[in-house]
Amino acid sequence: MPRVNNGIINSGRIGGHATVRSTTRRIGDEIRIEATGSVVNVKGRMERLRQHVRAAPTLPAATRAELEDVMSALAARVQAVEERMPAESERVLDALEALSKELGRPKPDAGFLESAWKGLKSALGLVADALPEIVGLAKRLAALLALSPI
Repeated sequence: MPRVNNGIINSGRIGGHATVRSTTRRIGDEIRIEATGSVVNVKGRMERLRQHVRAAPTLPAATRAELEDVMSALAARVQAVEERMPAESERVLDALEALSKELGRPKPDAGFLESAWKGLKSALGLVADALPEIVGLAKRLAALLALSPI
């Protein structure tokens, strides 16, 4: 049964396959929407990507700006196919988020970054036929982060 506070769902299920959880923290609220078999919330996830990249303490400002552009462009391309390929789109966004989260850490782990990059390359392969332009974006991303080429 959903818990409702002033018309806002704090937790519970919406639709057939989506759940909502809200957690209050000292600095702000965390709202997590989990969905399977439904359209992915690309816009919200794109904003989280941007926040992680903007907060990346070990990258120069110019690199952060270019990285944000490339990751946003990748996510935007994925948004174009999210309705036709929801599982594949979600996988790409999961991999982008893993990569961006690690970049946002005070000391990103090179091994984890490389692992996240391999996952992203695999996920991008799932949508490459529908989005051939992502290959160039992925190559830019690899060059920016000095990761193994695509």
